[in-house]
Amino acid sequence: MKRPTKSETYPIDIVVPWVDPTDPAWQASRAKAAGVEIKDTEDDSEARYRDWDTIRFLFRGIEKYAPWVRTVHFVTVGHLPAWLNEDAPHLHIVRHTDYIPKAYLPTFSSHTIELNMHRIPGLAEHFIYFNDDILILKDLNRKHFFLHGLPRDAAVHTAMTSTHRYSVKDTALTDIEIINDHFDKRKVIRGNLTKWFSPVYGGEAFKTLLLTPWNKFSDLQTWHSCVPFLKCTFEEVWNQEFEALDSTCRHPFRTRRDVNQWLMRDWQLVKGDFIPIGAGDSNYYVLRNDNHKLIEDLRGQKYSIVCLNDNGEEEIENFEKVKSTLTRAMEEILPEKSSYEK
Repeated sequence: MKRPTKSETYPIDIVVPWVDPTDPAWQASRAKAAGVEIKDTEDDSEARYRDWDTIRFLFRGIEKYAPWVRTVHFVTVGHLPAWLNEDAPHLHIVRHTDYIPKAYLPTFSSHTIELNMHRIPGLAEHFIYFNDDILILKDLNRKHFFLHGLPRDAAVHTAMTSTHRYSVKDTALTDIEIINDHFDKRKVIRGNLTKWFSPVYGGEAFKTLLLTPWNKFSDLQTWHSCVPFLKCTFEEVWNQEFEALDSTCRHPFRTRRDVNQWLMRDWQLVKGDFIPIGAGDSNYYVLRNDNHKLIEDLRGQKYSIVCLNDNGEEEIENFEKVKSTLTRAMEEILPEKSSYEK
């Protein structure tokens, strides 16, 4: 496996996937592929594909607050936002057929799209994975994401809990089973004590301490935010766990015992391939009918990175009205068009 450089001059890319849920061709393809499989997944929901138009503001935030990014790899099945400038200098439009093996297509599973990111032509060894519901709201330098050639992240051992049936924790369980197959928890933590008990985690480190008596990992804390990755991590995990990843990618829709990109992040953490950073400068919001607190925090630019997640927790009674209110708030913060827009 190629080791990451310690030089701080290496290129850093961003990968962001996007789907247009209103595209008739995509809808027809999805309906044809659905059949019985979709009934046992979380993928058959309006909230999973509803478009809040946050992606324009992600691009604006990248250009304004992270101008050091070399290339944004914009992943799509083929359709594009009407406003997108295809000739933008730092934009690489990536179709599924450009990087996902033919045997896995068509896919409507984020797991397949994510697990194959390392195959994107021209992708830098150091890249940051963004969902389209994540925004950058303050200046961030490259050392926020990578330092000495390694991803900045937080290693926090936590208990696995699930709030409802068919939750994503089924996938997290599969991920952590694989981690326990390959790594000895006690050796991992003993070998990198300062990384697992870094003071930058604050009170989160107590979770790791409290779970010390257990000799296996139960779960690793995840935050709804962007994730810095090494491309070589994906290559290593594919080499070590081809069967599990191949099985996941052959499902057109997400299924309960898939693996996902959390496995890649977990792998980096337990190998010690990271530099500790706290999670206090990012925050996660669930989109609701009343987003007063969210909008207040956006306007005040309280956090550097925010995730505005539509997880279907609350039924949106008037989607267009709620979306319009949110869009106005984002326009106030990031009013200027980016070079990624026509």
